[in-house]
Amino acid sequence: MDNLYNKLLPNVKFKLKQNKGKYKNSVNYIIARLHVYTRYNEMTIDDVKTLACFSEVLVHDWTSYDWKWGEKLFEADEKES
Repeated sequence: MDNLYNKLLPNVKFKLKQNKGKYKNSVNYIIARLHVYTRYNEMTIDDVKTLACFSEVLVHDWTSYDWKWGEKLFEADEKES
């Protein structure tokens, strides 16, 4: 099973890497957490907020759907046929 770090949207991963120089400890912390998790629902709200903050994803306009499924941060899982 793939970890969540590998499922990050390209723009999210790019911004995390870009902010690593300035916020090394915080970015390394969330990246380490993403390597452990395999599913979005394993993350805490704090993890999601930290990831959004350091990948510069604005959450103020997220819907409940966005918070529930995390598709603004991660590639959607392929649906089984």
